[in-house]
Amino acid sequence: YIIDNNLLIKRLNELNDVINNEPAQIHIDSYNKKGRLVNPSETTKKLKITIYSNGLMINRGPFRNNTNESYKSFVNDVIDGYFPSEFKTIYPHGILFDIIDKQYDSYNENDHNKLSKDQLVNNLPKSIIKNGEIYSIRSDVSNMLTKVNDIADNIIITPAYNDINQTNASIVTINMKWIDSKQYKIKMYETDIIKDLKEYIIKHFQLLYIEIPLFELKSVYPRKILIDQLSLFEAG
Repeated sequence: YIIDNNLLIKRLNELNDVINNEPAQIHIDSYNKKGRLVNPSETTKKLKITIYSNGLMINRGPFRNNTNESYKSFVNDVIDGYFPSEFKTIYPHGILFDIIDKQYDSYNENDHNKLSKDQLVNNLPKSIIKNGEIYSIRSDVSNMLTKVNDIADNIIITPAYNDINQTNASIVTINMKWIDSKQYKIKMYETDIIKDLKEYIIKHFQLLYIEIPLFELKSVYPRKILIDQLSLFEAG
């Protein structure tokens, strides 16, 4: 799927102009009851979008390769002069794009080198004393990073995932394919319902600071939409 990135950037700037050219509104301060003119750029949500030669990234990701349907849908809307449909429910009044032009660079996850967990933890003090109490810094941060690594490995954290007394009879593992084609594993109790599953998915992406559109869950076979009140056992 080949797109002219210069045209894409031009269209994104034109969408920004639509917001910025809207008239200022009078805003009444709830504290001192005084009014002032507020420009749309002050109140409109901003999303960082980085353009690469092989795709794009919104905020902190995930990266959308130019072969993915999520990339094509986003780009087609923008090129046609519309705000991306995936955001119309969350941001009905539009959004501003903070554009970072890296169209001559190819995104490669292997190029984004980071400190290992052990390297980071070992750079911290073993403990600190605050208000007369000793706090173990290294162990607390290590435990936190373990959970973060679970998220990075496409595991969605749930109460069942952390249940050390879990039994095969009551816990199921769900394999989910997200809109960007990434695969996720989710452990849940058979008695949980689809609404619970949706809430865990939303929380997962919130922890990663990723905006997601409204979504429905579907079973692979038979192909059907899974309603909120259906239990996982009933969903099969």
